[in-house]
Amino acid sequence: MFQSGPRLRNNGKRGAETKMLSARYAALYAAGRAMGAFSPLQIRLLDDKSISVSSICEAEQALLGQWPNKRAAVHRDACRLIAAAKDGTCNPAIAFAAFKAAAIEQRLLQPTSKSSALRMLNNVTKDLEA
Repeated sequence: MFQSGPRLRNNGKRGAETKMLSARYAALYAAGRAMGAFSPLQIRLLDDKSISVSSICEAEQALLGQWPNKRAAVHRDACRLIAAAKDGTCNPAIAFAAFKAAAIEQRLLQPTSKSSALRMLNNVTKDLEA
């Protein structure tokens, strides 16, 4: 079980908190649903360690790294939802959306360049429009 400190330990209220947080991040999940729920995210931690995160386990490892504010509500929410996803009590895509929101808020998410396949697809669609 994922625990990043005493604030994240199961205190018997986890089920209710998970449902509340799941509803909060459901909109983020719905917004990213069309492009795939687990596309890789590039995260740069405070120690200049760059991590590619594309799974719940990788998100868990990234949350254990050096973040600007581990006490921030968004970071704690992501920790709880990732733990709940590993326990099977939360939709993994919602937990991943919470992780992404935490990385964005704490300015750790790095911009990614378009893949060569996406660039080719964009070129083809431009040719079809012309």
